[in-house]
Amino acid sequence: MRILTRSLAFVLLVITNVLAWAQPETGHAQFKVRLVPADARPGEHALLMVDTQVDAGWHVYAHENNDQVINLRGEPKGTGFSTAGELMESKFSVHFDKILNTEINWFEGPFHFGVPVKIEAGAKEVKGNYVINFQACTRNTCDIPMDVEIPFSFPVGTGAARPEYAEPAKSLAPVDPTFYGVVQSETDDALGKVKWYARVEPANARPGEWVRVVATGILEDGWNYYASKNPEGTFPFDFQIETPEGWTLGELKEPTGVFKEDPTLGQMVQVFQGAVAVSRSVQIPANATPADLNLAVKLTYQACDKSVCDMPKDASFSLPLTVAAGDARDEIAAEQGLPSQPIGYVEKPKEGDAKAAGEGGDKQAAGTTGGTLPTGWVPFLLAAFGAGLLVLGTPCVFPMIPITVSYFSKNKGKDGKPNVAGATAFGLGIMGTFTIIGVAVALVAGPAQIQVFAAHPVFNLALGVVFLIFALNLLGLYEIQLPSAWANKAQQTGSKKGGFIAPVLMGAAFAITSFTCTAPFVGTVLVAATQGEFVRPIIGMLAFSAAFAIPFMLLAAFPAALEKMPKSGVWMVDFKKYLGFIEIAAAIHYISKADFISQWFVFTRPIFVATWATIFTIAGFWLLGVLKLWNDYEAKPGWFRRGFGLANLFFGLYWFGALNGASTGWMEGFLPPPAT
Repeated sequence: MRILTRSLAFVLLVITNVLAWAQPETGHAQFKVRLVPADARPGEHALLMVDTQVDAGWHVYAHENNDQVINLRGEPKGTGFSTAGELMESKFSVHFDKILNTEINWFEGPFHFGVPVKIEAGAKEVKGNYVINFQACTRNTCDIPMDVEIPFSFPVGTGAARPEYAEPAKSLAPVDPTFYGVVQSETDDALGKVKWYARVEPANARPGEWVRVVATGILEDGWNYYASKNPEGTFPFDFQIETPEGWTLGELKEPTGVFKEDPTLGQMVQVFQGAVAVSRSVQIPANATPADLNLAVKLTYQACDKSVCDMPKDASFSLPLTVAAGDARDEIAAEQGLPSQPIGYVEKPKEGDAKAAGEGGDKQAAGTTGGTLPTGWVPFLLAAFGAGLLVLGTPCVFPMIPITVSYFSKNKGKDGKPNVAGATAFGLGIMGTFTIIGVAVALVAGPAQIQVFAAHPVFNLALGVVFLIFALNLLGLYEIQLPSAWANKAQQTGSKKGGFIAPVLMGAAFAITSFTCTAPFVGTVLVAATQGEFVRPIIGMLAFSAAFAIPFMLLAAFPAALEKMPKSGVWMVDFKKYLGFIEIAAAIHYISKADFISQWFVFTRPIFVATWATIFTIAGFWLLGVLKLWNDYEAKPGWFRRGFGLANLFFGLYWFGALNGASTGWMEGFLPPPAT
């Protein structure tokens, strides 16, 4: 029995050594050590970082794992330094292991890890070996656990220790992006906010094998792009590969990224920030002929920051692939999963979702929210309702309130009480008219295309011109009117009808005849409404018209309240003119947006801020009576107008302060991004 045991042990030892000898020196992972910063000085903290590449079809278990697998470990040993922290690693993928019945973390493709160190005083060189313990596996088999030593030697910089390196590194350092593949075609638009790199894994494949195309995007600071699965109204990411006939195209693989509420759509959206790696696999047919090919890859995306969206962009690649003769290898005979994420990847999953994406039995966070109106609707509805209240103060509307209420008060019901039903029908006529406008806009400018329009310079420039037209109308340069025949026809129709329908048509006629004053407000609400869902213009117009109509209904029910209302007068003209200044500011916003999208760099951030500062300063001096418009009256401004004028002057100073670097706070969203 003892002889048999020793014989078995000897055989196992031989097999183990044969397997170890048969593997490459570092197994199915390659390691490269670097010092960050490369000119680290004595007394400074630095990072001994390892850039790792895992062979196609293989993965390496992450350091952060349970004790059922061989966790990645790395420890630099040598002279000229001392360790100053724990091992850090880049973002891994989370996979559910059916055999172990638990979640396992691993890396595929390139990944990174490192250990903070402190350079010793008087050191001339950082030298030693990085001792790395890891295990590489496929879906079906594993290498034996490996201990490798990667030698390194780096010269130490000269000079006094710099304060920026006084503390240990808290994150991994950036990597040369070419580590992730070849850069996108130089013929692409160089002004895109995402720079893409792509690679093929493996670049040498055999018939029957799956080849994974990995695209790594490095985003500019403050920008993000929409993932492939998002609510209607966004511009989704697309990943296309042109393949020869008979090849099988796999599904797009994306990580979790960031889930956040989009203020424009009022919904949760999935975006990517910082850096991200996505992939799509293709299977070579079993009967494919060996050849050298080029895979044509096209990525389509739209990048946005918190205030504006870039135009949709394409990134193109021509990636070489060699189809070699031979049997399909087990490790790449099945579709590969999500690649490891690059340094800079940002992840904020929805509550309760998985930490990362994968394939098959792996967990993946995706999808959208729905059902109830999200909180993003609240500011939009408040703005629409507020616009309806503002229009009540205009000269076309305010004088009509007592006249209309008196009409319904005199025409009492059969019980002798105020004709509340008639006033309600009048209000419903107003609401119905504006809601029909909202329905028309929803049908014409649905959310599927409006995001593309919103990112187009011509569309934004047109909006700026429209707002300038509205502004000059409010300032009194001219009046926007519907054809008089339309208004007369509406009034005649309302007067001929009786019963409940008569006041409804009267309300509709009133809404049409007040178009001169309501057009700028309706236009403003509809511009905001067409940035989201199909129902947004409809509900926006409903909120606007409700604020417009409710006072008529309430005052008809309580006519005594009319005595407490301010009297009609020149203040209404002033109110209308001041709103003209607001419309000019809105026009400047859209013109600057068109300038930014087109990259003209004429209406830059400083010019925008200076223009707004000038607008509100002029408005302040006009309210104070210091400046006069061509159609002003001679009376002196009252105390309320003067106080409001001072408030506008302070607001103008606020923007002049922003020219000198002062914070713009919540107003930052209205400004173009700073120059980079």
